[in-house]
Amino acid sequence: MGDHLTTHDLLARVEELIGGELEQAERVFLSEVSSKHPYVHDVLQHITRFQGKRLRPILLLLSAAATGGINESHYVLASVVEMIHLATLVHDDVLDDALIRRHVATVNSRWNNETSVLVGDFLFTHAFHLTASLGDARACRLIGRAT
Repeated sequence: MGDHLTTHDLLARVEELIGGELEQAERVFLSEVSSKHPYVHDVLQHITRFQGKRLRPILLLLSAAATGGINESHYVLASVVEMIHLATLVHDDVLDDALIRRHVATVNSRWNNETSVLVGDFLFTHAFHLTASLGDARACRLIGRAT
């Protein structure tokens, strides 16, 4: 019984290991999920409220730490995997005609399906732009293969 970890305990251990790095990845993510166009910016800010436990960025950063250390590219890639995940959630809400996600109104219920599809596409496109900006074709291939 004493060996059983709850999700809360596990996330607390992750915080001990890579808490600062996860915060840096979050800063990169929030700076990239923005737009100079007010309408798009408002929708993107709304979408950031969908974030859950950030398991994908955590796994990416833990993997990087275990295989040589975390560098600036890993913060970008942590943002990329979270953007792709959010894009799939936004698109999924259209298919399911969902009204609420994680106690927050979905994009399609607050705006409309067209906005959902376009903002999801924006997230996908921007994620691949960020990956390409790293200058390593392997990163592009791996992200492309995983999606």
